[in-house]
Amino acid sequence: DVKLETDKGVSDFKDMPVNVPVLDGPLSNLRVDSQSLWLARNNLIDWCKLTDSNMRMLDNVTIPYSLDSCWSLISSHCGPNPKYAVFAKPGGAAPLKVQVYMGGHKVELTPSSPTSISVKVNGSPFNVADGETKPFKSGASEIFKLSNWGGTLLLVNPEVVIVNFDGNFVQVLPNVSTKGQHCGACGNYDGNKFNNLRDRSGNTVTQAELPTKWCK
Repeated sequence: DVKLETDKGVSDFKDMPVNVPVLDGPLSNLRVDSQSLWLARNNLIDWCKLTDSNMRMLDNVTIPYSLDSCWSLISSHCGPNPKYAVFAKPGGAAPLKVQVYMGGHKVELTPSSPTSISVKVNGSPFNVADGETKPFKSGASEIFKLSNWGGTLLLVNPEVVIVNFDGNFVQVLPNVSTKGQHCGACGNYDGNKFNNLRDRSGNTVTQAELPTKWCK
């Protein structure tokens, strides 16, 4: 089923046949709740989405983008007390693999096949079955929740960041408190779409240079 909603109206398509080959597994399962949709429509939140060929940066700029062989910093809170960081590099079994750092913990999301992803937290397996949501805690504090929706993993700490990943794309939705304190290839998240091509020192770079300028 497909529901398309634009400023021109709403169209519903039920039980549509899929007669095209789907590369390396099922279609990506994307899900956005009504509150997040309202926030996005009113420009109160923004997101970055990376594939193996392009990136939709924060502040709504899309550019061609090919990851280098290094771990590249995609999105990070860069305030006085950084809250998270998301790195990506080419994935082997799938186009991408991802590392997320949050609350002093390291989460590794590594495709083990085109349709499955291995998850490790601090080097130990942290498997989540399809349809399951599992919290990760440090003592009594919950650091994040990890959900599996048909092979798409959703890592959530609503006060910090939301990360969507299926091996073919990674989507990062920083908490609005990150605005103006963001760094990484996704841009500086300051509301200005014309100043996002910067390196870690704030110098202007080209689109071709951007992936290597944020290497770990």
